[in-house]
Amino acid sequence: MISTYPNNRPLSSIYAYISEGCNLKCHHCYIAPKYTPDAKETLSLDPDLFDYVVEQGIELGLQNVKFTGGEPTLHPQFERLVETVKQHDIRFRMESNGLNITPGLAKILSKTKRPNISISLDASTSSIHDSVRGVEGSFQRALTGLKNLVEAGVSPQIIFTLMKKNQHQIADIISLAHEVGAGSLKFNIVQPSMRGEKMHKKNETLSIQELLAVGHQVTQVYAKKSKIPLVFSFPLAFQPLSHHFSGQSGVCGITTILGLLADGQYGLCGFGAFDDKVLFGNAKTTSLKEVWVDHPVLSDIFAGLPKKLEGICGQCLVNGLCQGSCLANNYHASGSLWSPHWFCDQAYKQGLFPVTRLKPEADAHLELQHSSLPGSRPSNALNDIIRGESLVK
Repeated sequence: MISTYPNNRPLSSIYAYISEGCNLKCHHCYIAPKYTPDAKETLSLDPDLFDYVVEQGIELGLQNVKFTGGEPTLHPQFERLVETVKQHDIRFRMESNGLNITPGLAKILSKTKRPNISISLDASTSSIHDSVRGVEGSFQRALTGLKNLVEAGVSPQIIFTLMKKNQHQIADIISLAHEVGAGSLKFNIVQPSMRGEKMHKKNETLSIQELLAVGHQVTQVYAKKSKIPLVFSFPLAFQPLSHHFSGQSGVCGITTILGLLADGQYGLCGFGAFDDKVLFGNAKTTSLKEVWVDHPVLSDIFAGLPKKLEGICGQCLVNGLCQGSCLANNYHASGSLWSPHWFCDQAYKQGLFPVTRLKPEADAHLELQHSSLPGSRPSNALNDIIRGESLVK
């Protein structure tokens, strides 16, 4: 079948950063929006402009829109934006801290097409969650928001970001997810960007080896007993390929996604707000088709993946599926779209990268690199996961 889309590449998703502000001050945020508990104090996306962008997107293959931010529910005309998504009959996704999700708003969200809503909850107790989120009372409000969604017929995903402060609460957060009726539970890794970068430097995050051990515990012990899906956000090289084909891998899909910022600019996810080199034009003056088809940075990404990926990402057998895990994060860390993902790079240097995911020449290099280190060996991490063995020897 001949594609009707420009360059044979549909624009499947728009990630709409509809509000620049946030009503929390999370220690690990990878974007670090301004703390603006009052919605009137923050820059918000023009609803008419959003409708115009979505109309253009439909012609390019748009299938879903994800609201994020900042905190998306801070948008003063949030319900109008939701209505735009409903009118165009495209799938609705949202990442939120849950604080503003009232019973009425939950009911509105439940009427969208296949709503996929994620709520962040970083502990099973208020003391730890509120400490991580920087605002007292945020745990109880998030929990209430979750329950409101469930009562409205939505099965929200809980996102739990792992760090030293909450690593002992894994079993408790799984129990809480079951108790409130969540549809799934995702374990995120603190990314070394913006506020998360400070956490890495302060040694407040888990090491690669610790994350591998926790990931094994979640996927091989708890997941087998859980009534809901448990997802661990490893790069694809550390997951069974079955996760990718079942949609559980969390692969970004950067070649089908475009970011839309609160000021109307198109960008490479939310990182565009901090570097004009990954901004692609303003929706007020530039058509979506022109950006998607002709912008040189996007054209370079589309043509360059995966062959331009460097370091371990260039030597990985699954880079065609993973595509560098997160190009925006890689760019933020190094100034290059093609640099290796930090997690995979560190794992490779520590001899913890799964040898079953290495091209033959990279496997031989890794053996040589670590053969002289006492007690170290390349970790066949993927086989360990499949066999259910510990990733930490």
